[in-house]
Amino acid sequence: MPMTSPVTTKSIEPQRLLPVGRVFETDIRLAWVRVLIVASGIVFFPFVSDRPGYHPTLGWALLGLGAVYATFLVRFEPYRRNTPDAGLYGRAFGDAALTLAWVGATGGADSPWVVAILLSLATSAYRYGTRVTTAVSLFYAGGYLAVAALMGQLAGRGIDLAIHTTYILLVGAATILIVAGRSKRLASRLRLLSTMQEVARVGSWEWSLETNGLTWSSELRRIFALADGAEPTLEFFTQSIHPDDRDRFLADVDAAIAARTPFQVNHRIALPDGTIRWLHCRGVVVEGDDGRPTALVGSSQDVTDQKMLEAKLLLSDRLASIGTMASGITHEINNPLAYVATNLELIERDLAALDAKPELARVRVALEAARHGSDRVREIVRGLKTFARPQDERQEIVSLERVVDFAARIVSVDLESRARLVREYADVGCVHANEARLTQVFVNLLVNAAHAIERGTPDENEIRIRIASAGDGRVAVEISDTGAGIPKANLERIFDPFFTTKPTGLGTGLGLAICKGIIAELDGDISVESKVGAGSTFRVTLSLVSDAGIAAPRSEPAPTSKTTCRRSRILVVDDEQRYAKSLELLLASDYEVTVATTGKRALDLFGQGERFDVILCDLMMPQMTGMDLHAELSGLHADQTARMIFLTGGATNDRARAFLARPDIRHLEKPLELEELEAAIADVSGAKRDLDSLST
Repeated sequence: MPMTSPVTTKSIEPQRLLPVGRVFETDIRLAWVRVLIVASGIVFFPFVSDRPGYHPTLGWALLGLGAVYATFLVRFEPYRRNTPDAGLYGRAFGDAALTLAWVGATGGADSPWVVAILLSLATSAYRYGTRVTTAVSLFYAGGYLAVAALMGQLAGRGIDLAIHTTYILLVGAATILIVAGRSKRLASRLRLLSTMQEVARVGSWEWSLETNGLTWSSELRRIFALADGAEPTLEFFTQSIHPDDRDRFLADVDAAIAARTPFQVNHRIALPDGTIRWLHCRGVVVEGDDGRPTALVGSSQDVTDQKMLEAKLLLSDRLASIGTMASGITHEINNPLAYVATNLELIERDLAALDAKPELARVRVALEAARHGSDRVREIVRGLKTFARPQDERQEIVSLERVVDFAARIVSVDLESRARLVREYADVGCVHANEARLTQVFVNLLVNAAHAIERGTPDENEIRIRIASAGDGRVAVEISDTGAGIPKANLERIFDPFFTTKPTGLGTGLGLAICKGIIAELDGDISVESKVGAGSTFRVTLSLVSDAGIAAPRSEPAPTSKTTCRRSRILVVDDEQRYAKSLELLLASDYEVTVATTGKRALDLFGQGERFDVILCDLMMPQMTGMDLHAELSGLHADQTARMIFLTGGATNDRARAFLARPDIRHLEKPLELEELEAAIADVSGAKRDLDSLST
């Protein structure tokens, strides 16, 4: 349709559109060639119109008809609105019919315009394919003989007609060979272009603003899952754009047309099967000779994989931020929690020494509850610190039971409002994995199980966690729910990136895809079974660690003698005065305890000649850290560094983590287990007694 103002995409009425070429230079040139041929006939025909065998009236009529035909093609360009086959055959046989009629009107076999037949065949190689060129060649040969027969020239001009017909066929054959060679080269280039587009996942397109026609490359048809034989339409394209992106995309296109500027935009498309893909669309505006926009030409690249990678990187960055915060938060929580736990331990020990008085029963119950709460907080903080450190990709031997239990604690608030949590664990052993990433998998599966159940129905629903042997040295973890279930149509796509059935803003569609990737890296498998209305079961299968790969449990330390000539001396170095005092009270009955609340104060004690059997030192302290104190002692009193046991509420930086990773450094996590602390003290003080006995 001719344009008198910038075209607005929103104003275009949806309709069935036919494919068109980008620019019709060949058709335009041939249309002008027809004009020149008719003009030459008008110029030369008067000089030969009196020859025998000529038909002046028919000749002038054909020149007039040819002029109208050529002018019509130049002015209205009907080939833009014809189907490809109809256009090709119509123009080819129209030209042939007019040419043969002109040859007949100017003498048949005696016509000087017989060469026009050869000219028409030659142009076939320029415009048509082998099929049309072959048909036109045969039509010319047969038509020329038919014209001669109508004029009664077969008997008297048989040799001339045979020569002319032979040359018509030879020129036709040569033209066909030229067309075939050109078509072969063109097909090869098109195959190369198609392959390059397929590899790059880039499809090319053209939108004619004059006819509203679309032309898509084969790769773009594949990207949009367009059915074989179907032609793209503007309605199909606009409906394929994701509803949330459609208005923005059309506005950007409108702006580009109005300003005659290139445009690029990222948008989603929804395929007929519901799959969501991301495309990066780039286009330019093509202007006609009068400066008006005539077409948009561009490309659309499937960037779904890049978008998935960006989302994974964003998620990793968020987890890294959580990990950074968690390191500091857990350190701050662990310090007060440490002296709470230590004082509870001290109270429990003192109560045990008292007679079983009835009035103390309530105190013991309250103390037991407080100890239980303290232990739960400690486990949660330790687990959170491990889970929120995604930059640590180290794999180690981990207990599936511990990982699954911690994942359940993280999402316990969401679970408790929806279903009962049932655990069914078999003693199957351990797996080799990154604990944080494995926890991420089970957190995601438990959250999905919870979201499959409506809130407020915990008595009617359950989420069951089952750990059992899967045979062949593998273990299976199943998470089942009694929720709504997953429709069969979604089961095949549930692990696809960006596929989600959750409302906008409640899911990225990456959770299960990431889970599948994590399990695949562990040489495991994840699958799902579901029935609508009956719930779903996700099954994670992993390889067990062989017996040879499991670290042997640490043996209990040998009890230390309480009848040595002197009690072991312990130095507690911690800036948290309440915690230092709690440790002093806890250990004072068995050891001689000295407290220093700064690293500088500890150095002063060593400068005064003090020596200790065990040094319990906080890792992170202001002014002088435990690491700094260790470095100072290494230069002044190297023998004392072997007595140091570092207490940490969480290594908050790379230096601290690297320090604790050294094989010569002993450390314990706050809050401390009394048995663990006593074992470490016995190990260090026992080593000193062995050295003392050797020296004597």
